[in-house]
Amino acid sequence: MYVLVSFSILSVSLKKLKLLDLTGCVNLRIDDGVLLNLVNLEELYMRVDDEKAIRFTDSNRVELAELSNHLSALEVEFFDNNGTPKNMLFTELKRFRISMGCGLGDNTHKNMHSFENTLRLITNKDELLESTMNELFEKTEVLYLEVDGMNDLEEVLMESVHLPQQAFKNLRVLDVFKCENLRYLFTFPIANGLVKLERLTVSECSVLEVLAYGENGGAGKIRFQGLKFLRLDRLPKLIGLCNTANVIELPQLVELELDGLPNFSSIYPKKTSATSSMSSNDSAIQPLFNKQVLIPKLEKLRIWRMDKLKEIWPYQVISSKDVDACVLRKIEVDSCDNLVTLFPTNPMSLLGRLEVLDVSNCGSIEVLFNIDMSCVGEIEEHSSNLR
Repeated sequence: MYVLVSFSILSVSLKKLKLLDLTGCVNLRIDDGVLLNLVNLEELYMRVDDEKAIRFTDSNRVELAELSNHLSALEVEFFDNNGTPKNMLFTELKRFRISMGCGLGDNTHKNMHSFENTLRLITNKDELLESTMNELFEKTEVLYLEVDGMNDLEEVLMESVHLPQQAFKNLRVLDVFKCENLRYLFTFPIANGLVKLERLTVSECSVLEVLAYGENGGAGKIRFQGLKFLRLDRLPKLIGLCNTANVIELPQLVELELDGLPNFSSIYPKKTSATSSMSSNDSAIQPLFNKQVLIPKLEKLRIWRMDKLKEIWPYQVISSKDVDACVLRKIEVDSCDNLVTLFPTNPMSLLGRLEVLDVSNCGSIEVLFNIDMSCVGEIEEHSSNLR
């Protein structure tokens, strides 16, 4: 049974208050005028419990906007038809967890007042811009976006941002979900500005074609220098990581998860010499990565529900230099019914560190390890760690 809480302490007794914690107050109602009189407040925590939203009135929202001008820490949720925040001022804000259209979820930190700067935004582009939450992007460390009408990340930046590569310079986690208008996620400048990004998840964006887009074919290379985890999930229109053939570097990527990408028949491309001709069968192979993608530290590869997938690596691999996946420790493959072979012929260079191999619900699999017994010396050189 939930109790209606009314926060209406005489405002005169609150003028010296610097920290106010209302965390977990179910169905909280704040009387008009209370927030306006918290003139020295620096930290405000208003995360609710059990998805029961604070009952913000129009006056509460106006007062909160005025109060925000001198806050250094703020934790607040706007959802359940409580309206969107407007005219918020974040000039002094250093620590925050704010949501629109959803709750913030569980706080997993032992110290509830010590957290990563987080925005969880389920809204549309116009409401996002009106809320001025985009002013906080430069300080945000964890960003969850489900934004209707957004064609790319640059569209929701502040108009005053002249250097978009700086707009997300502190971002560590980015989760993009159900952005129905999103055709690409990053421009080249924004992609190269994600210097602290460690985890990227892109899920259920129905028209997304590439992650990064360069005007007029783009130029140079994209380097996600800190990215350790990448998940691409249910992206029916995805045709590649980039609209150009330029180099993409993922020097720290450890985990790669691919789920529901129907347009790819291979993960890694076939290496061809300048003099060799491509057969008609080879031309039908559409790899996720091109030859310029560099992933030297990949340890965990998970692949699910890729209907056209016929191979992960090319059938023939000359040496470990031909594939950028020689430190793999774990491979999981599930529900890829066109997959005929898991490894290339003589895959010893890929198996040196492999500890776990899990293959299930792949009805077309014929061979896991196709080893030419003439390579006995190479087999002895690459002992297996498979457990």
